[in-house]
Amino acid sequence: MSSIAMRVLIRIVRAIGKLFPCKPVIRPPGAVVEDKFLKLCIGCGHCIEACKVYGTGVLTFTSLRDGLKIWRTPKLDVARGFCGISIGVCSPPYPCTSACPTGALKQISSRVKLGSVVWFPERCIAFRGGECFVCVEVCPLNAFSKGSSGPVIDQSRCVGCGHCVRSCPANPKALELRPVGSVRIEDC
Repeated sequence: MSSIAMRVLIRIVRAIGKLFPCKPVIRPPGAVVEDKFLKLCIGCGHCIEACKVYGTGVLTFTSLRDGLKIWRTPKLDVARGFCGISIGVCSPPYPCTSACPTGALKQISSRVKLGSVVWFPERCIAFRGGECFVCVEVCPLNAFSKGSSGPVIDQSRCVGCGHCVRSCPANPKALELRPVGSVRIEDC
């Protein structure tokens, strides 16, 4: 399928998708506010490819399961990795934002909050009496500390990089990354 035909298909699917609910997703760093993002993003995948080659490989396309309206747009998938921008692994000019040809992703000058981690104690190995504090050990920003009944999250330190979620050994994961508190760029 030609790139023009793909862009037309994406626009049609997104227009139909406005009638159906979407899952909340974590957008790449530098993403403009969602409505503007969906108008600007053409689904080219340049940001995803740049992240694979020069970053941590955490970006992927949204699927139809995420929602028709947001289909084939970039999102963070912590099963693939963690975001390096928010914790200093990637350095400016950032690969994903530099690769965006439409302005859906803007260059940012410092770390940005991508989302918030939610803890589910009933799934947590430490909460259930096990010897696990992997989240405390892997967090590059020291947003986790050891509490008497499991990890304690300092949301003011957490930027939502996803390192803790990716590393959590519980099944299902005791941590989830959600776009709550994410910082999006208003100026477009």
